Amino acid sequence: MNLFVVITSVLFFASFSSFPFSDAKNLETVSELNLTSYMGHWYQVYAAPFDFTFQGYGKCITAAYHIISDNNVSVLNSQLNVNNVFEDVDGYAFYKDISKPGQLSVVLSGVPTVAPYWVIKLGNIDDDGLYPYSIVSVPQGPSLWVLARNISEFLYEYDYEVTDFLNLYEFTYIPVVQDCDF
Repeated sequence: MNLFVVITSVLFFASFSSFPFSDAKNLETVSELNLTSYMGHWYQVYAAPFDFTFQGYGKCITAAYHIISDNNVSVLNSQLNVNNVFEDVDGYAFYKDISKPGQLSVVLSGVPTVAPYWVIKLGNIDDDGLYPYSIVSVPQGPSLWVLARNISEFLYEYDYEVTDFLNLYEFTYIPVVQDCDF
């Protein structure tokens, strides 16, 4: 089992712990999520500092999602670790309750628990039929993943909207280094 899997395991266990997290956020998940428009390749542009502690301060963090069956999605997360070594972990996401489209559950290889994946904000579907950005968190923990399809476009068109949202709900976040040759 590689270090990324071990670190991810710790992260998911920690997500269920009682780490400081403002209950005042009253975050709701999105009421509609078109899985087809969510599929594909994403770049992580912001993260909670808490996440870096467990992910090993990686950079060039990406996620790729593909529908594998009704309401089941393949997951492939990757990053370059602090030694510039490529790491990845795969798994799948599914709905425990189809009536809550923003609340998925994730199982990753080597991680012995099912983890929440709550989509709390999405950009409007673009001309290509895709969401341009997604903000993901967990119900009880300080984790945060801000994902974008295109980093330059995100920074130019959506960064202000997203950071306003993050600030409104008092998220602590830092940029993810994405200066990478893919």
